[in-house]
Amino acid sequence: MSLIGFGEINKNILYPIIGGLSKLIAEFILFKKKKEPLFTDYPFILGLIAGFGMFLSIIPFIILKIQLRRANAEKRTKSKTLIYNNPDDVFKKKVCCIKYLLIFCVSLFDFSQKILTFLFTSKIINNFWIFDIFFITVFSMIILRSKLYSYQLFSLGVIILLGIICNIVNLLNSGEFNFISFILVMSIEIIFSLEIVIEKYIMKYKFCSPYEICILEGLFEIITNIILLMISPNIGIEEDSFFDYIKELKNEESIKEEIILLIVSMISRLFFKLFSLITINFYTPSHVVIILILGEIMLIFTNKKKENDIPNEIIIACNIFLIIFILFMTLVFTEFIELNFCGLQKNTKRNIEKRALTEVSISSEDNKEINNDYRDSCLDSINEEKENEIPTQKEI
Repeated sequence: MSLIGFGEINKNILYPIIGGLSKLIAEFILFKKKKEPLFTDYPFILGLIAGFGMFLSIIPFIILKIQLRRANAEKRTKSKTLIYNNPDDVFKKKVCCIKYLLIFCVSLFDFSQKILTFLFTSKIINNFWIFDIFFITVFSMIILRSKLYSYQLFSLGVIILLGIICNIVNLLNSGEFNFISFILVMSIEIIFSLEIVIEKYIMKYKFCSPYEICILEGLFEIITNIILLMISPNIGIEEDSFFDYIKELKNEESIKEEIILLIVSMISRLFFKLFSLITINFYTPSHVVIILILGEIMLIFTNKKKENDIPNEIIIACNIFLIIFILFMTLVFTEFIELNFCGLQKNTKRNIEKRALTEVSISSEDNKEINNDYRDSCLDSINEEKENEIPTQKEI
């Protein structure tokens, strides 16, 4: 047996790959521009774009609903059912209220971490998103009652160690660190991780689809940012006025380019958020880290460099090596890759299912042998009874 093997991989792996690449492509387009788009200077407009992007998931949601109704209509024509009052309606209403309350909470978390990210972009320490897998794991153990196995503990420890090394390398290069910015950034990552785990809880226990969550979160973002844009001049936030953005946009030479980048940002947000939700629906909240790693690779090439310090080529090479190794260990944590040594592969989902099937087959064979023995014993007893039958007068 080889030291490294592959776990269960199916077509659903395309969701985290496409979600991560969509974010990466959008970041690359913005990074390649000499001048950033105007909307990146306006947090509420940026939030509005993200909200509209998430709300676009209503298109696949409607398509799926139509297909589902057609399928249900065909079933109803085949079997007629009586209409009656369901006693579980009250319970369903309670579940529905809890579901929408939780969606409101995750929408609030999403909005909060976006605002904090925008306000403290200059103070954000690159690659602190690497620790999201630790926070997601902790919240999953508390909220979802998930368990950690040996291969997960091993890979999680390696990821954290590599994340610390990665940040030390970048901090030595940039020379920028203070405790307050560290707390702010960690708060943003904790909010994001909690949001992801609660979304998994809603889909798993409140029977909500990823599309529905994405639509409602987008709607919340749209309403909230519109309200903030309307009241921003009255509360002293003149620099985020919608009218200031329109005036600046009119003075811009390349309006078409601005609109194209706005649409790219919107679609990128749609794919990133929707495919993140679909990924954690099919797999676990930790699988969203694959999307983050693919989407945040651009940070390697945008780190701030201190003058007369370590050559930038060395920093980039170190970051690339560390990110590749972190991605590898993330695939181990999420069971796409198996390490076949020290018993690390014993409790993966695939091997647990194999053992269960083996036990079932063994028990079925044992039952078959017991049934055969019982049948043989019954036949033997019947034959003995026939042999020992007393002959009747007629037979004599």
